[in-house]
Amino acid sequence: MPNVGCKTTTDEYLDFISAKIKLKGVFEDAEFNEVWSDSLKEVAWWLKDSMKKKDSNAVKTVVGLIKYDAIAKEDLQNVGRGDYVVFEKDLSAKGVPDAICDLLFQKHVAIKKSNARNGSGGSIENSMHKTFNLLLIVKMESTSMLHKLIGTIRRRK
Repeated sequence: MPNVGCKTTTDEYLDFISAKIKLKGVFEDAEFNEVWSDSLKEVAWWLKDSMKKKDSNAVKTVVGLIKYDAIAKEDLQNVGRGDYVVFEKDLSAKGVPDAICDLLFQKHVAIKKSNARNGSGGSIENSMHKTFNLLLIVKMESTSMLHKLIGTIRRRK
């Protein structure tokens, strides 16, 4: 475990996540070292630093992305060809947690699709994109609230 109680550096954290993945025994060391890309490292660090997710979520996410062979940002953007339902289904099948699929889609696919538009998409398309992002946020917030409620109920038992 990285220095508990101390500010963890990016390199320490990534070494920790790498070691946890190797301990799972899912990949041969040489195979893992070959695919442990800068993009996967960015995802792992982003989950910890920006999203405040548990280490286990970073491990599951990186393992799932490697199994899907989405080791570069471009690979991630091509999962499901921009279709959220296919994106979540495909990555979930490889072990990426559903809530993390939502975050990855929003960060790497929905935003990129929005930025790629050159104004010819019209206001209906932009409105649909904004609505979809809002629905993703609502789903993430409601999932978070549900987990908190379940935790409270379990503690009271």
